[in-house]
Amino acid sequence: MAIAMLSRSSTKPIAGPEVYLFYEIFGNVFALALPK
Repeated sequence: MAIAMLSRSSTKPIAGPEVYLFYEIFGNVFALALPK
């Protein structure tokens, strides 16, 4: 899920590890919010 979010923003330069961490956490929360 997080990888898909990162690939969606591939046109923007990645500022650093904090950006990846943000997408990782956001992706996990979004995945948990979805019904299995």
